[in-house]
Amino acid sequence: MASITTRAGKGAPLTNAELDANFTNINDGITTSAAITGGSIDGVTLGTNSPVTEADVDNINLNGNTISITDTNGDLTLTPNGTGGLIVSGTNSVTLPNGTEAQRDGTPASGMLRFNTDTNAFEGYNGSIWGGIGGAQAGGSIVTNSDSVSVSYTIAAGENGFSVGPVTIESGVSITVSAGQRWLVL
Repeated sequence: MASITTRAGKGAPLTNAELDANFTNINDGITTSAAITGGSIDGVTLGTNSPVTEADVDNINLNGNTISITDTNGDLTLTPNGTGGLIVSGTNSVTLPNGTEAQRDGTPASGMLRFNTDTNAFEGYNGSIWGGIGGAQAGGSIVTNSDSVSVSYTIAAGENGFSVGPVTIESGVSITVSAGQRWLVL
């Protein structure tokens, strides 16, 4: 499409306001609003009075109730301005990532949270190891543990652990207790 850069007799650059809705006729200095009643831009239909249902902005895709990243292995970072915080409101719940120990992040960072499907427990990364963070206990005043250990576990320096037994450690699984720490089986 040809580009018109000046108006006859005016010499000034044209603006979109000086073109009509079909972008073909030049207004002579009179600015009017024009409705766009058809067409599309990048697959988004214009002038139909229907909401845009999907949009790509940089590497972020907005589609219905889903915000996703379009670049491979990209992170989505929410950074409040100043002293603001991230607030998730409502009365429902938040679903955390979940998966096996083999599916943990390859390069974890302090503060990561997830649900471990191998141990059926919530876990967090403290900067050096993954560890349990508690929660989801039956009745609130009774803490339960499995009577079988099916994945290897390390009780890190600065931590102790306890289990109520009998507890069976499955074949090929090991429990490592760091020097100076304790694991008590009652």
